Amino acid sequence: MKNSLTYFSILFILSLVGYACTVPSPSTEQPTFTTISAKPSPSASIMTGSQTPFSIGQTPIPSTSIQMTPTPTQVPIYFTEEWDGDTYQWFGFSTTGDSNLWDVYNEAGVLVFSLTGKKITNYFIYRPWGYDQVQVTTQIENRTLTKSTTIIVCNYSDSLGWYEFDIDSDGLWQIRVHDTLGQTGYLSLMNGGSKAIHTGAAVNEYTITCIDNKLSLTINGTKAAEYTDNILKFTNGKIGLGAISYTELPILLESAWIKISTP
Repeated sequence: MKNSLTYFSILFILSLVGYACTVPSPSTEQPTFTTISAKPSPSASIMTGSQTPFSIGQTPIPSTSIQMTPTPTQVPIYFTEEWDGDTYQWFGFSTTGDSNLWDVYNEAGVLVFSLTGKKITNYFIYRPWGYDQVQVTTQIENRTLTKSTTIIVCNYSDSLGWYEFDIDSDGLWQIRVHDTLGQTGYLSLMNGGSKAIHTGAAVNEYTITCIDNKLSLTINGTKAAEYTDNILKFTNGKIGLGAISYTELPILLESAWIKISTP
């Protein structure tokens, strides 16, 4: 009996050793992960708002980050500006007075020249185009009883100079040239008065015509002046508006609209 127990004990021990040999030992290697690319197959396509597929092989941009660039539109040459949008095509500057005491802005469909400093001359120029023949008409309201001057500019050049028509709220006018190249500043070419000007706090309509160096001014439908500059002879340039303050303040001038057209 003892021999039988010994025999079975030996068999039991051997079976345990065999089972242990068949159990795999823990691996010391790091697991391998397969990276799945989000890039679509060549047959896939992403459509933008304009419904244009990307080219094969081009990495598409997620639709949430696509920035659509608007198609450029032609900047107008001749048009009527009613000041009901942005004015990024215009730029302002001053030649006299404190540059911190004037402002030009559009408000409720009008362009406002606000001058709170004395003896300021400031301008607002249409940037995109120069003209050798142009007619500019604008409606101006003087909102204060203080003396002020409305300026209309033609043939403006950063390097050469410009012509300007100055119409005072007291009934006077003059045509001036600013000689930038010659550094002589302002020169009066012609001046006078007009009964057609609505003086004081009033509304006026002014029209200037510049054909090369031939200049004319019309006030409320009445021709006020004609002049040909045979000295500086500026023949083309940009157009614009402006305002002048004197010793009485404040100055508030409003342009309801400006029309740029052919003569």
